[in-house]
Amino acid sequence: MARAATGVANGVYNNSTNPANPLYTRIRLATPKDVPHIHKLIHQLATCQNDTHLFTATESSLSSTLFSSPPFHSVTVLLLEASPQPFKKLLHPTPLTPLDHAIHLEEHIHDPEAATFRTNYMEEADGAVVAGFVLFTPGYSSFQAKPGFHVEDLLVRQCYRRKGLGRMLLSAVAEQAVKMGCARVEWSVLDWNVNAIRFYEEMGAKILSEWRICRLSDDALEAYGGNAAPAASPKQLKSNPLHINSSAMDSTATNSSGGYPLHTRIRLATPKDVPHIHKLIHQLATSQNYTHRFSATESSLASTLFSFPPFLSVTVFLLEVSSLPFKKLLHSTPFTPIEGTIHLEEHIHDPEAGIFKDIEDTGGVVAGFVLFSAGYSAFQAKPRFHVETLLVRKCYRRKGLGRMLLSAVAEQAVKMGCARVEWTVLDWNVNAIRFYEEMGAKTSSEWRTFSLSGDALDAYGDGACGSKPK
Repeated sequence: MARAATGVANGVYNNSTNPANPLYTRIRLATPKDVPHIHKLIHQLATCQNDTHLFTATESSLSSTLFSSPPFHSVTVLLLEASPQPFKKLLHPTPLTPLDHAIHLEEHIHDPEAATFRTNYMEEADGAVVAGFVLFTPGYSSFQAKPGFHVEDLLVRQCYRRKGLGRMLLSAVAEQAVKMGCARVEWSVLDWNVNAIRFYEEMGAKILSEWRICRLSDDALEAYGGNAAPAASPKQLKSNPLHINSSAMDSTATNSSGGYPLHTRIRLATPKDVPHIHKLIHQLATSQNYTHRFSATESSLASTLFSFPPFLSVTVFLLEVSSLPFKKLLHSTPFTPIEGTIHLEEHIHDPEAGIFKDIEDTGGVVAGFVLFSAGYSAFQAKPRFHVETLLVRKCYRRKGLGRMLLSAVAEQAVKMGCARVEWTVLDWNVNAIRFYEEMGAKTSSEWRTFSLSGDALDAYGDGACGSKPK
């Protein structure tokens, strides 16, 4: 879940039957030509949040990171334009059909920044301006084997607020999510922003008040460069199982000079691993009493997990263990496997060893996995990773393997120049929070996460961006 859609999002819907002051709006996909406007909008957002010290994005860095991959399967920006006149029809098709709407206002809007934000798209008529934007990235529901969206940032410029335009932007994302068969749309809001919280609840979103955002960034993230499994501290030896995001639990770290070596390997999952991934996700659902939400099949996982190159959209790392050193993989992958050895005081009895035998037949068994999606930091114009799901099988917990998986994600983030790695944790899980903080992560208590899913999301399947709140 992302830091996004904050108090600057929007207010209430304002419409009247006064035909004297029509405001025509259009929501469309941003293009590289829009980067100067996007850069200014992001700076306004940073200013609104008193985060200008975090703002390092440049037009050049935005251009090189926002448009390198297909929209909706990587970072995507929708622009909101406003005009006193109807918009011209687009002359060429785009992956998103522009959403046009008209509202009638009680009085004319004075836009002191009209010249700065004049749209440069298709030479629109005088008066057409960029009024806001929404930036979102792909997510994934492992229990349902369906994609999702994380709304990272949303802004409506000040003079256009309280006109329903923020709702239009968020609804446009929800409508696209329905078209793509997504399981949910998620975003976060600052807890003091009661107006925004009320607004989102009126849209049908549910606040996940028990979840807290964890973030590994800056020097704490850089510390994992080239070191995917830092040694555990003594404090970590007694921590309880971890819970990452809405569907992840794992173990803590222990190591000794015992006489039972356990060889470990973290590698990219392949379509051949789907049977194991399916079983692991089912174990996770069972452990969290969420089997009623589990609808993923091997077929649905195979069709949704490997459609795009790893690290672009959704990525799965598998953790394998063996009593003997692993055989070398016969084929190269975009990710060099990370191998290690820990020494245990006693042998591990794995009652499911036959079920989880390594598909590659390298002598090991699958002991766990981590699933993460690609996000984006608009303030820094850098990618980020969001850990969706993490699991270590029960008999392998409390061996430091969960730390290895999370550290592998952090190391890859450093290699790719990511701004941060994020995940969520239940607020009552103080042992997990302590463990993450010992890894260098910071837990944020002021953000509240929202989720739009199920019937509430499906309601946006047909032109919802023009509707009024309840």
